[in-house]
Amino acid sequence: MGPALIDDLRVFAAACRTGSLSGAARDLGCMQSAVSRHVKRLKRELGPSLLERHPRGIAPTSTGRLLHTSHRPRGGRPTHGRPRRRGPAGPAQP
Repeated sequence: MGPALIDDLRVFAAACRTGSLSGAARDLGCMQSAVSRHVKRLKRELGPSLLERHPRGIAPTSTGRLLHTSHRPRGGRPTHGRPRRRGPAGPAQP
């Protein structure tokens, strides 16, 4: 699996988790247009539609839900992608 596909999956997972492209962009610290490009590239690579639009955001299709759940271990955390940096870790523990 190439780095571009891994990034696409990471962005797709964020879109599923937040229910919107703008929410995924906020979570990932990028522009909404970048999220849209990742999702489009993933759809182009995999074929079927992965997300459907609703008046209040987006939701994964049945194929999208299958993809989203297949890339998560039992604990619920993604198995791919880089962890997001959230700032200083705080004081060191002895």
